[in-house]
Amino acid sequence: MDAALDLVYEETPEEELIARAIEKRIRLRGRPSTRQQTKSLYEHLLRLGFPYDLIIRKVREASAAGLEEDGAVDEDSADAALEDPADSE
Repeated sequence: MDAALDLVYEETPEEELIARAIEKRIRLRGRPSTRQQTKSLYEHLLRLGFPYDLIIRKVREASAAGLEEDGAVDEDSADAALEDPADSE
């Protein structure tokens, strides 16, 4: 089993897999615009098995890209939307 996973990750790096998952989710549901939508994306990626650190980094990048497209880059608001969801429960 581990050999099969290693082979998959060699063929397609985890960063590319998560990027594809985020792109698909955004294509289907749109870019998250609220804290709840961002939390939902985060939880979706966790269920897919991606590690916490990678999810946080990639979702922040996606949020920053969306803010740049809207013409309002504010890292603090992107970071606030990605606070650990366990803290809000």
